[in-house]
Amino acid sequence: MNPVPVFKRFAFAALLALGCVVLPAIAQTAAPWPGRPVRIVVPYPPGGTTDLIARLLAEQFKNEFGQPFIVDNKPGAGTVMGAQFVANAVPDGTTLMLVTVSTMAINPVLLKKMPYRPEKLVPVALIAKAPFMLVASPAFPPNNIKEMLAYLKAHPADVNLAGQGTGASSHLVGEMFKAAAGVPSLTIVQYKGSAPANADAMAGHVQMHFDGINTSLPLVQQKRLKALAVTSETRVSAAPDVPTFVESGYPSVVASSWYGLVTPAGTPASVIDQLNAATNRALNTQVFKDRLAAEAATAGGGPPADFAKFVDSEIATWRKVLAPLKIDLD
Repeated sequence: MNPVPVFKRFAFAALLALGCVVLPAIAQTAAPWPGRPVRIVVPYPPGGTTDLIARLLAEQFKNEFGQPFIVDNKPGAGTVMGAQFVANAVPDGTTLMLVTVSTMAINPVLLKKMPYRPEKLVPVALIAKAPFMLVASPAFPPNNIKEMLAYLKAHPADVNLAGQGTGASSHLVGEMFKAAAGVPSLTIVQYKGSAPANADAMAGHVQMHFDGINTSLPLVQQKRLKALAVTSETRVSAAPDVPTFVESGYPSVVASSWYGLVTPAGTPASVIDQLNAATNRALNTQVFKDRLAAEAATAGGGPPADFAKFVDSEIATWRKVLAPLKIDLD
């Protein structure tokens, strides 16, 4: 038997060594996502609607992908702290974020000195939308928008509107209505959130409040507040007797509190597609439908491109509202 030439033995050994390096790398590259636990950042404290939706979504994702999806609450600075964390995260699909209108559409217009670039958050899917409800003290004489504006004209010093902080969505919906109705003199009194604003409205210390429907509707049903109108395009099934601003003569007063899923820019398209498909499937489950119904919200869904277009339209809406206000929070 002829001996194998030395150069062939070296070549064969080199190929074996190369295979030892390349094959594990290929196997690692081809490993299916997620491969390890995934973090869903919520830029609010535990217990709110955003947190509840994130936890429900995390449970659905865990069941589908076989990995833990962990909700990580990072409140602060009007959602900026959580958004900055996600924008700077490694774009490998293991850091996601549950965002709202404030994060994606208001802050990029309102804040001149953002600590991150908004385009670093890439849309995955719109999850849900819910309108705002204009509620009033039960002792407030008007019962609809027409009566309220007539009362405001006759008693301008006796009507105040509660907001939930300068630049918050509740405040800006109030400014949207003021501009549409031509009532610049209507004073907006800022509160630290929904609960104290509603408490003062119930007590008659402030006459009206633009609030998220999920927190205001139970108080309306308990007769502790009364509803004047909602900011959806059509009436809400959870409150069919409450008219919209559109049918009250103000078609531009359409706004919603909404929730969506985003990921850091640079996340592989295949991962975004998997997350989008899984979100759409989750929205069709009965548990998700029941949760959204309890929040008086409607499901979103659709491809990432639709969510991106929706975000662009929201930015345009809030830029128009904010432009004349000259708010400086920097």
